[in-house]
Amino acid sequence: MKLTVALTVSLWLKPAHIHDSLGHIATLSLDRLVKNFTISQSLDRYSMRLRTTITGDAGGAGISSGSTTVLGRMQHVVFTHGEGFLKIYVDSLWIL
Repeated sequence: MKLTVALTVSLWLKPAHIHDSLGHIATLSLDRLVKNFTISQSLDRYSMRLRTTITGDAGGAGISSGSTTVLGRMQHVVFTHGEGFLKIYVDSLWIL
């Protein structure tokens, strides 16, 4: 990764089951403690934690998509971060 103020992560997912605990989907990290970003699923929500200059090594509190997980169907989930914003899109709909 290059130093930048923007990041977009695009994933095609086909959830097979609902996690009742945090299920990691994708992570970019230096090691198990210092994570640049983590995308996960918990219950019927997708979430992202992003490390910035004002968060801890594992990222801040993050954001969550709300109830958007659909079992057995392909979903396009996009997280995008720019200067001052973090957004989630699921199947082209802006969720947050």
